[in-house]
Amino acid sequence: MKKLLVILIAVFMIFGTAACGGNSGGSDTPAPAGDFDFEACKTIGDLMALNAEDSQWGSHDLEFTYGFQLNGSYYRAKAEMTSEQQDALFNIDYSDQDYEEQERAIISEFEITERQELDTLILSQEQLDGLKGKTGQDLLNEGWTTGYGYNLAAGEFWMYNGPFVYAVVFDGDFSDMDDIEDEEEFIKDLKVKSAEFMSMGDVTNW
Repeated sequence: MKKLLVILIAVFMIFGTAACGGNSGGSDTPAPAGDFDFEACKTIGDLMALNAEDSQWGSHDLEFTYGFQLNGSYYRAKAEMTSEQQDALFNIDYSDQDYEEQERAIISEFEITERQELDTLILSQEQLDGLKGKTGQDLLNEGWTTGYGYNLAAGEFWMYNGPFVYAVVFDGDFSDMDDIEDEEEFIKDLKVKSAEFMSMGDVTNW
């Protein structure tokens, strides 16, 4: 089984510009998405200095992945760690008060080797509307996965498709239930009532 380290990082409170390599204007106001030059970002540190609405990172072996949302669009960058950098990252003492600063100091040096814009992978509302009437098993057969969470009172399950999470509502009244043991088993015979886009999922492990 792959050993995966995924740590969700809160939005970084770092001032910067939306265009990597640009001069900092000292403003919190994000620049238009069109002003973001992904190619100009050379290191993970460049990405960490953006006013990202959401960000996350993870690693597998020596591959490091950083995902983020900027001005309503979604991106992912990959970098290769050296074994020394990997050891330094994994050996951080998370009981230290400055562990986040230690993480950033290591991660910021990683040079980007691959860039991906993820917006085209978001299912359109028309595609989501086309799920109506399908069973949970149909979705599972098509590659959807559970595990992000659910709201039984609303019959809503938060399901992964690619790097994103969608709110899928199934027919039925589950308002008197508090918890379930197996989400896949529970939804397999239920029919989809509606679905809509929610958020970025785990873009580092997709």
